[in-house]
Amino acid sequence: MDIKTSSKQKDRNPKNKFKVTRRTFIKIGGAVAAAAICGFELRNLYAVDDDINPDPNAGDTGVQVIRTACMMCNAGCGLQVKVKDGTALMIEGNPFCPHTNDYSTAGTEAVLSDISEPDKYPGTPCARGNGGLKTLYDPYRIKQPLKRTGARGEGKWQAISWKHAFDEIIDGGSLPEGTFEGLKAIRGTPDSSKRASEKLTTDDTNYASEAKSGDPANFGFKANRYVWIRGRDQISQITKRFNDSYGTVNHIEHSSLCNANYSVPAKTTFTGPKTAKYSYMRVDLDNVEYLILLGTNPLEANVGTPYWARKLMTFKSNGGKLIVVDPFFTHTASKADKWIPIEPGTDLPLLMGMMRWIIDNNRLISNYLSIPNENDASSAGYKNYTDAAFLVKTTEGKGEEFLNASEAGISEGVTTLSSDISSSDKVISVQSTSTFPSKGFVKIGDEILYYPEKDDTANTLGTSSNGCIRGSFNTKAASATSGTSVVVPFVVRKEDGTIALYSNVSSATLDWSGTVNGHECSTSFKLLKDRVTSKTLEEWASICKVSADTIQTLADELSNG
Repeated sequence: MDIKTSSKQKDRNPKNKFKVTRRTFIKIGGAVAAAAICGFELRNLYAVDDDINPDPNAGDTGVQVIRTACMMCNAGCGLQVKVKDGTALMIEGNPFCPHTNDYSTAGTEAVLSDISEPDKYPGTPCARGNGGLKTLYDPYRIKQPLKRTGARGEGKWQAISWKHAFDEIIDGGSLPEGTFEGLKAIRGTPDSSKRASEKLTTDDTNYASEAKSGDPANFGFKANRYVWIRGRDQISQITKRFNDSYGTVNHIEHSSLCNANYSVPAKTTFTGPKTAKYSYMRVDLDNVEYLILLGTNPLEANVGTPYWARKLMTFKSNGGKLIVVDPFFTHTASKADKWIPIEPGTDLPLLMGMMRWIIDNNRLISNYLSIPNENDASSAGYKNYTDAAFLVKTTEGKGEEFLNASEAGISEGVTTLSSDISSSDKVISVQSTSTFPSKGFVKIGDEILYYPEKDDTANTLGTSSNGCIRGSFNTKAASATSGTSVVVPFVVRKEDGTIALYSNVSSATLDWSGTVNGHECSTSFKLLKDRVTSKTLEEWASICKVSADTIQTLADELSNG
């Protein structure tokens, strides 16, 4: 159904319901005071004056309850909106949505019979979701394209038609500082790589993608001058196809106000077959006893705020201890057992100080850190494993890249492609799979990929029913020709000093550096330890402006479980 938003509905605009005269204010104020004395609940005071409560009953004439999704952020929480005579009057949480209500289906699907009187007991949206009515009826809501008519930052704009906007975006137009080209002019002709073939020159930009150091005149494809950037557009299946067909690599779905601050460091820190784009790491608040929050504010800003707010407060009510590290005293900090104000941008020195204390006081779970693969970690009762024992090539003590099986001089986990592969192939044919683990990582050229199983009869990594995951560890899926080297990219040092594939060792040397087959190497843990111990606890504390005693207490409490 259509929800009316025209100016003719001024009298039915819900914001007008909240106009309070002095007489009404005094009447309501007196009722509130009386309720405070008598112990009444504030929500029962809505009967005092209907003007302060625009919430109609679901059964009233002309009232509809429409269940939908909130688009005020990317969480898409469930909402139910009460609409009367075409005007939206009340936004509530959809009681059938787990984001806004603790709801689980009785069967396999959500049905009305799961909840008694769902219209009477709605879920709870966050403040932004509740603000949807203000956005809908905001007199300054932008409903058509705006074109800048003054200098940048001057705040001068002119409303134009959609046709006018499309014409200038496609064919070019003018701004106060001069004319500009449209998308048609810079697209060029798509080539086999699905990008425009016309290259940029130094006259265009020095910041285009795909610059080649051997060709100073080549600054990438001209189509890369077109940049798509916004928050979450909700139709990325369409926009990505459009941008790919256009030829630009600059398709940016997130902004710093969205998940960019999360996804970029997560993807580069926690690499693997499941990239951060698809695997959102979340705290298991149902099973946590001690929680330190850094760079996050779940009571105000996390995606799916109603859900995480409920989870966090349940964690607190169950006796969990909450530590909030934040320069600001946020709503989340107000609920913490301890709030730690910190110098902005120094979360890492705080963590380095904590690690310094943990290392110095032998609080490491060394047996866990020494397990270098998934199977042995699972056998030991752990849900995951780390790369702490992986060997890393070093130059003057600084880590460069992981040492692979071929570089380590071992015969296992080394073969070549038996046929050409494209970047989309999920089954990789090689000369022999006999010395490769049943599942794991391989490196082909510059690409690291993950294969969930192998076929020793067909000599393939990945199968038709369980194919490889391409482009893992922040490498791009790429084509390669027959004869290209295929190697296991990670090796470890066994306790007896020999070097082996990471998949063939249940417990590897953790703290070590030395030479392997002519390569200077250190374990990943050794590189971290050297960095952590390069400063004292007090020196790390001085950087983040948090006392050494506080850092020690955090490290002690966290590692004492």
